[in-house]
Amino acid sequence: MKDLEPDFDFDYESDTEEEINLFEIAERNEKFDIEQVPDETESSEQIDLFEYANKCDNPSNPKGSKNIHQDVPARTKKRSHSNWFFVFTSLLLVFSILTVGTFGLFLYYYSKLDYDAETTQLYDDNTDLMSASYVTNILLIGTDERTATFSDNARSDCMMIMSVNNRTHTVSLVSLERGMNVLYRKSGNQYSSTLLTHVFKYGGAGLLLDTVQRTFDIDIDRYVRVNFNTFTKIIDKLGGVDIELSAEEVIGLNTEKHQGQVINRKLNVGTNHLNGSEALLYARLRWIDSDFRRIERQRKVLVAVKEKMQDASYIKIMDMANDILPLVRTNIPASEMAKLLLDLSFTLKNDVQQMTIPVKGTYTNLNAVDFKKNSEILHQTLYGKSKN
Repeated sequence: MKDLEPDFDFDYESDTEEEINLFEIAERNEKFDIEQVPDETESSEQIDLFEYANKCDNPSNPKGSKNIHQDVPARTKKRSHSNWFFVFTSLLLVFSILTVGTFGLFLYYYSKLDYDAETTQLYDDNTDLMSASYVTNILLIGTDERTATFSDNARSDCMMIMSVNNRTHTVSLVSLERGMNVLYRKSGNQYSSTLLTHVFKYGGAGLLLDTVQRTFDIDIDRYVRVNFNTFTKIIDKLGGVDIELSAEEVIGLNTEKHQGQVINRKLNVGTNHLNGSEALLYARLRWIDSDFRRIERQRKVLVAVKEKMQDASYIKIMDMANDILPLVRTNIPASEMAKLLLDLSFTLKNDVQQMTIPVKGTYTNLNAVDFKKNSEILHQTLYGKSKN
């Protein structure tokens, strides 16, 4: 893990000696002066297609039988082309039905999402942002509610930029340290400073998107939001995840409290299978080291979920979708979501690149972050180039 058509191949070659060749028929007709059957003459001379098919399927004609090429009028080849046309259009029809059916299934599940049609960004004056047609940026927001419904009074406990690069076929997960002191827009051109984690509480996803855009100079106006309740349900639906634990993490998980709960079963150093509640405790564990290590653990859980979903059956994923999608809020329209899922089907097969902002060496403390330097590093990571 890094830190940081169908083709239709019709075979037109002859499989038997009796396969009709249009040019060969024409030559023989000229040589033997065979009379062509007029289109108007639909009589006893009309060829029985079933009889002709039987002759073509039988490579050895009975002795004394007529040459098949001489018995068949030139118009039979026209009917052969008509048959191919019928097969082709039938396949095209089946493909269209499957495509429409698949898109219909997508729309069915998309309709289960908690779609936020109003929020894109609060302001439209964030121009000249770093962008590229081959890069899609989504802000992943984890809010701190422990209920099945979203609250307007919540804080963003976890914030990550998920970036999909279709040129390099990579996915990047960039954690944003929630304790960074940033400027957010109060109204118009009036700004105030606060911790990044508090911005969501002051103006929801729209204000948070606006703040991330301006702070890091990147084009990002789509988000996906889940809360603690959604997080645990996703992992439980997957049957849990396997997480590598250090000795310090094992001790910490048996004393870390979340809603009065601790992991009171025996955990071992190394790989452990965690359920949803246990994985949430692990992702929020911070007192044993630092908040920077905490957000590394959050990414570790997300990667484990990705790997588990890749191994999940189609039936399990459909079952998950029914229960989980209503607990997910997003402002990604259906057309963009369809394209994003298609892109992810190719890129998620590769390792996920991971990093944390601010980068080591670009700050003295979280109240004194060099955002210009971090923006330059972020541009190189997501786009593979600098803005200028």
